[in-house]
Amino acid sequence: MFTKKGISQVMVTVLLTVIGIASVLLFWYVVLPMLQPSQIGLEASRVDITIKDSNILVELRLFNIGNVDLDVTSVYLLDESANYKSVTIESSNKHIPAGSSLSITCKGKGINIKQGKTYKVKVVVTTPDGSEQDFTFYGVAKKI
Repeated sequence: MFTKKGISQVMVTVLLTVIGIASVLLFWYVVLPMLQPSQIGLEASRVDITIKDSNILVELRLFNIGNVDLDVTSVYLLDESANYKSVTIESSNKHIPAGSSLSITCKGKGINIKQGKTYKVKVVVTTPDGSEQDFTFYGVAKKI
């Protein structure tokens, strides 16, 4: 009636190999990222500070080098009297996904800076858990 045939040893070896590879991939791509701590990092490839009459324009190109998404909440410019002055973020998109970049344009008025000098620009970001962190970049002011 019934023959007592099972699957061959070759098929058992192939199936166990496939199951082993699948479990390693599952661990590598799903479990391991959950075990790693959040890394927050921001770099700027462009910091342009432009003076036009009493108006200040700050243009930033930011790269999120961390593994969590960031939202830019505020931008400050250090003036001649060593006080941080807030500049208004004109860009509607302030969200930088992990591994992505974003260009931001900010405007300020009546901030005392001089052409040719290097100034600090402080960018404050918020993480998904609500914590804030600030990053400082440098740019040279130019007049148009």
